[in-house]
Amino acid sequence: MFSPARLDDREDFARILKERRAERRIRQEDLASLNRMSRFTLSDAENGRTDPKLSTMVNLLQTLGLTMVVVPTEVADRVSVPRLDGPEDVYDIDEDFPMEDDPLGPA
Repeated sequence: MFSPARLDDREDFARILKERRAERRIRQEDLASLNRMSRFTLSDAENGRTDPKLSTMVNLLQTLGLTMVVVPTEVADRVSVPRLDGPEDVYDIDEDFPMEDDPLGPA
């Protein structure tokens, strides 16, 4: 089951896209066709070789049953996301999805 993921760069997007497509058992050809793009363009996005436009990213994610959520950096450490494996659990964005190199330094 897909878990919430932090999206900081095109490599993150590539990983999310590839994992979710595989989880949903959708072929590249089919996902590309649904989004009116070539399989080669989709392959480039899945392998981090291209930097897709925001509208392309949103369309691909929606086709895969995902949505992108934007939160202000200054409150990101206080955002919690309900876990899908239990009603009492929540994800802590900073603990469960830490940034390797925080450009703003420690909070």
